[in-house]
Amino acid sequence: MIGKRLRLLREEKKLKQIDLAKILKTSSQALSQYELDKRTPDLEMLCEIANYFEVSLDYLVGRSNIKKTMCHSDFYDDELPDSIKEQVHNYIAFMKSEYYKNK
Repeated sequence: MIGKRLRLLREEKKLKQIDLAKILKTSSQALSQYELDKRTPDLEMLCEIANYFEVSLDYLVGRSNIKKTMCHSDFYDDELPDSIKEQVHNYIAFMKSEYYKNK
């Protein structure tokens, strides 16, 4: 799964393997083996890849189809009152529970 996702991400950015290999400071042979799922990148390389493409590790390894994880700052900023922050948090929790109930 990593290989398929890595190739897709690389192609979305219109990068050649050799170019991405330089960016990630690895060989084009290693990158090719990652994309063919003949070799699995170590955790450090997985983090480098995820950081470069701005995707979550869960997406990269196939545990999720959501490319980017969201954090609390994606929903509200620190200037909002605590009551609003709590409402946002509760709404997200509610939507998650509804999703899993109906899955």
